[in-house]
Amino acid sequence: MRGSTREAEPLQRRSLAIREEGGGGVGPKDPALTRDLESYASLLRKMRRDREAIEIEARLGATHLGH
Repeated sequence: MRGSTREAEPLQRRSLAIREEGGGGVGPKDPALTRDLESYASLLRKMRRDREAIEIEARLGATHLGH
């Protein structure tokens, strides 16, 4: 695994946490949150962490449904 991928994971996780906590005034249907969820799931898949990616994608689905 490339170092940049490994280094990116905690940064993306933190960005996602900030958005989910309401940082920047975003809500569950905010495009920025959707983008972060998609990006994080993609990164997890690149790292062969498919189970975690599936969990994130499930949250993404719930976000699109308004849950």
